[in-house]
Amino acid sequence: MGSPAEMCKRLQRLFAWMFLLATISLSSLVGVEIVFPPPPIAPPPERSLLDLLEFDLPDPQLLAVVVALVLEVASFAGLTITTLLDWLDIRHHRSA
Repeated sequence: MGSPAEMCKRLQRLFAWMFLLATISLSSLVGVEIVFPPPPIAPPPERSLLDLLEFDLPDPQLLAVVVALVLEVASFAGLTITTLLDWLDIRHHRSA
């Protein structure tokens, strides 16, 4: 395994690529949502208790948007933290 500086640079590249891909996918999903809006939601019919226990995926596109948004925020946080750690390491080595 390489030095901590190499590992930090590798993680920075990983988080940067993840952030870029998540941003592209999120913007394309939002664009598709704008171009092809979902049909209006009708009020749900009366359902029995057994019907309420069944798992129903309401909107897979909304789920994909939320997953892409969470991935984008997490990768941006990771990129920020690794950049800060790298900057602090460089600053520490310059002062020593």
